[in-house]
Amino acid sequence: MPPFPPTDVEDRGSWRVTDVERTLVDVADGDSPQEIVDGAVAGALRLGKVSRRKLLRRAMNSPDRAAVRLNVCWRERRISEVDSSPDIPQRITP
Repeated sequence: MPPFPPTDVEDRGSWRVTDVERTLVDVADGDSPQEIVDGAVAGALRLGKVSRRKLLRRAMNSPDRAAVRLNVCWRERRISEVDSSPDIPQRITP
């Protein structure tokens, strides 16, 4: 497997890890239930690690499965618009 593009990794002390956007895309592209994807996205938004705009832009350049599952977070109102602000506690709406 080729190394990750430099834009997809960050240094955390002596570790190199994939950045939050890349990690969310990988989770969305995998076999985890949609609820896990929703929770990961909500957590990243709440902590201010990613913005809705950046994540949706990244989804456009991702594998189809990941793009669809990331968009489902908002399309099906799993994460409300107000939850996109890191200053407001996150809620996953039913």
